[in-house]
Amino acid sequence: MITITAVVLVVLLFSLSPTAVLGSFGYPHELEDINNQEKLLELLQDYNKAIVRTTEVVYWLLFISIFWVLTAVYQLLKVYKDKLDKETAKQYETTS
Repeated sequence: MITITAVVLVVLLFSLSPTAVLGSFGYPHELEDINNQEKLLELLQDYNKAIVRTTEVVYWLLFISIFWVLTAVYQLLKVYKDKLDKETAKQYETTS
């Protein structure tokens, strides 16, 4: 289970946009960089793609993390239930 989770998380890591920090991603430094509507549209589309990709990766990361935590809690509760069942069976045998 842990190996599969690790593989999926690595795939999600590599699914992130190549822009690690959006602040350094094509940030216009002067007005001439965005004076044309085509340049502005291209810049906004690049920002949008990076934000959408990052949002998707965060969504899947949260989904996988919650699934992993719930699976671990389920397994712990199952072990605890088995332990309680054994103790109950021992108490029942000693009283009978």
